[in-house]
Amino acid sequence: MRTVLHGDIAGKHFHLAILTCGYETRASYIAQHFSIDADQHLVLDYRCPGLLSYNRNREFYEALPTAAFLQIDDDLSSNLMIALKATSARADPDVQIRVLIDISSCSRSVMAKIFLAISEVLPNRADISCAYALSAFEAPPDSELPSHISQPVVGDLSGWSDDLSKPPCAVIGLGFEPGRALGCMDYLEIPEVRLFMPVGVDPRFETAVREANAVLPRRAASLSYPITYSIPRRLTKSWSR
Repeated sequence: MRTVLHGDIAGKHFHLAILTCGYETRASYIAQHFSIDADQHLVLDYRCPGLLSYNRNREFYEALPTAAFLQIDDDLSSNLMIALKATSARADPDVQIRVLIDISSCSRSVMAKIFLAISEVLPNRADISCAYALSAFEAPPDSELPSHISQPVVGDLSGWSDDLSKPPCAVIGLGFEPGRALGCMDYLEIPEVRLFMPVGVDPRFETAVREANAVLPRRAASLSYPITYSIPRRLTKSWSR
């Protein structure tokens, strides 16, 4: 899997482009602004007519001659696998299936279902490129927001280690919501933590993230500083103990 810039998208042919149709303007930004050369555009539809930019996004995708829609519901995983099998059947059996995934408006559960379906249907055969359109910066909330859900993103990604003598470790991506990452640490009661800090796009966002999580390095005894990564570039940093 690779992270690509817009020039890479415009200059590459894909067997399948997986897109989303939601209420955010950026849900169709990449497809509208950069030519995506794909045999099929598979649009995952959140079905929220009338909400913000949904109708405009839907109209744009409906105008694509190779668009096919999948509703985001309980059958999404099985329908994704059907679509991926059809894509595989149309391609030469000896070639890698090139898939572009626009994750700009994907929820965590939708992203998980996409990658699980690909791993099930196209093991060792998928050449995956991910695209992401950043949203414009808006000031973070003034106070801590309650967490309504604390559970695995999808059941297939939950489980336990075969060796319970080894301590668990949490990999936590930092955002600008006050108390969100700290609440995750407290809820999990985790002894090992790796904090990831996004940088490189908007200094206002970086400042807001640092302010919202100022207490975390002191609480994460196993790591005294966040691991920074540049949002426009692939993550290459590693660590050892």
